[in-house]
Amino acid sequence: MKTNEQSKHKLRNRHRTPGYLLICAVLILLAVVIFIPFWNSIVISFMPSSQVTLHPAAMLPYGFTLDNYENLLRFIRMLSDENGLNISQRNITVSTCGIVPRMYDLAEEDLQITLAISLHASNQEKRAELMPIANKYSITEVLDACRNYFEKTGRRLTFEYSLVGGKNDSQEDARELAELIKGLNCHVNLIPVNPIKERDFVQSGKKVIEKFQNKLEKYQINVTIRREMGRDIDGACGQLRKSYIDNKQCKEDKREDS
Repeated sequence: MKTNEQSKHKLRNRHRTPGYLLICAVLILLAVVIFIPFWNSIVISFMPSSQVTLHPAAMLPYGFTLDNYENLLRFIRMLSDENGLNISQRNITVSTCGIVPRMYDLAEEDLQITLAISLHASNQEKRAELMPIANKYSITEVLDACRNYFEKTGRRLTFEYSLVGGKNDSQEDARELAELIKGLNCHVNLIPVNPIKERDFVQSGKKVIEKFQNKLEKYQINVTIRREMGRDIDGACGQLRKSYIDNKQCKEDKREDS
């Protein structure tokens, strides 16, 4: 029978970070935090799968990922060092799509940050349809890593759940989600999905979203609905990066035609 340590070792071997992911610039993010503190929001995207959110005053920089683990740790420790910016680690949230080996690693780092998991589904089948990473790390493995993180750190977890009309927003989905995370000290952040051209995802209706929230609350789940920003200019979550790629491809096509 496999021990927990053997299982964790196997998970780590399944995740190998490509070399190009190690090029993220710690100093760039530090410069942003130090020299532009008066911005209401700062967004620097390196990877769609994970990000870091800071909440000192009104600063909200995004960027480093669990795929870039060592630089992530350096960045967090530089920000929270008492001889530096001295930002409380409790005001730092690291968000991940569910890189399970790194979730176990992070639990051993003696940090007081919040871990947010992009869950987006209440079962493995639906999560694999919505998130390709679920084909590598199952929803069961992700939840086990979440329980381990809470046991090691005592920090409440956040689950991000994008509501996609007709895909994962039914009352049965809400019930199944409540059962899935039952017993975990957690908060669920419901996110009305933002439409993008290459997918047929549609946003759930307002009443559907409210019913989903109410269902979770009946199961004593702490839940809020995220406020929408930037959708009217294709600058909301998931839209901005795709718009940039489309524009870049369009320019390349024009150069080839000329």
